[in-house]
Amino acid sequence: MSTVAIRNTMAMNNTEKKVSLVERFKKYLLDNAEYFAAASAVMSGNGYAAGQIMRDARCVAASNR
Repeated sequence: MSTVAIRNTMAMNNTEKKVSLVERFKKYLLDNAEYFAAASAVMSGNGYAAGQIMRDARCVAASNR
């Protein structure tokens, strides 16, 4: 993807405002924070904690719909 295309992309939440690549990356990290936390728990050997994180994330996602 060219830098012109990246600069001209619209954020899904704020369709009137163009956002930078850094802002898009921040939103990506915030949207996927549960997955990063679960991956960290799995890598440390705590599978039960990873299951709890993902269960809670699905409950929150379902309530936001």
